[in-house]
Amino acid sequence: MTDPLEANKKYLFTIVLSITLCTGLLIAPQVYAASVAVIDSGVNPIHADLAGRIDQGVDLIDGDTNPFDETPEQHGTTVSRIIASVYGANRILPIRVLDGAGQSSESIVIGGVAFATNSNARVINFSLGSSSNVYSQALAASMQNSARSGKLLVIAAGNGGQANPSFPASLAALLGGSAIAVGALDRNGSIASYSNRAGNSRDYYVVAPGYSSFSSYIGTSFAAPYVSGAAAA
Repeated sequence: MTDPLEANKKYLFTIVLSITLCTGLLIAPQVYAASVAVIDSGVNPIHADLAGRIDQGVDLIDGDTNPFDETPEQHGTTVSRIIASVYGANRILPIRVLDGAGQSSESIVIGGVAFATNSNARVINFSLGSSSNVYSQALAASMQNSARSGKLLVIAAGNGGQANPSFPASLAALLGGSAIAVGALDRNGSIASYSNRAGNSRDYYVVAPGYSSFSSYIGTSFAAPYVSGAAAA
């Protein structure tokens, strides 16, 4: 089988995570129903805090309806658990677009956005980004269509320590109140050194903890779900 990553290396998407080892201002344009589509590496439903709270999702890596998280760090599972921890009624719609190495292609991510757009979830969490910060017109159009359909897009700002959010969080300004770029706080309550700053998305940028009790990993990947969980509450 052809590796989908090899077919389009230009648009390689990956988890927004820092392996090196307070809540900020959480403001959403409006309050939505308590369901969050998590476009990520899937979910491991074994955890008690997720019991009865996972809706039927999709696995766009394996092409089935069992979006099981195969990443060593349990990336999508941690994201889901953070969302669930913010509010007890929050439900998770897992959409697996990242493989066991935490990588994907442009076309698979777009498929995940389409699935989320057609779902009942009103909040979509993106704890992923372009590994080379390359702009994709096709993905931007897909996310814009999702925003126009009434979804709120919550996107990790990226871990490069840059002045502006990386793609696709850089779309927050374009999408206005329908998207939020999320930076990370460290354990001292300051913006983490690795977190991309607000820059050109400052009117649509918030911060939240880049860590949790569910994992030893840190990153804006884990800041975004706090915002998604608050927006869905």
